[in-house]
Amino acid sequence: MYLDLEHRIRTDGQFLCELQRRQQHLAQLEQQVLSDSGRLSDYHQALRDLLEFCRFNFSLLTPY
Repeated sequence: MYLDLEHRIRTDGQFLCELQRRQQHLAQLEQQVLSDSGRLSDYHQALRDLLEFCRFNFSLLTPY
């Protein structure tokens, strides 16, 4: 089943909150990986978790 990510973000506050939390966590890990490449597996796992949460809808990763 396709997830209309943009519609879900606009209409589901709980989903939006969780999405923002995951995005912030990913951004923090990205900064940590720049100074410690040992955290790369954590970054990859967080990215995979974010994509699974969005049912592999990549639209949030593409610039508009």
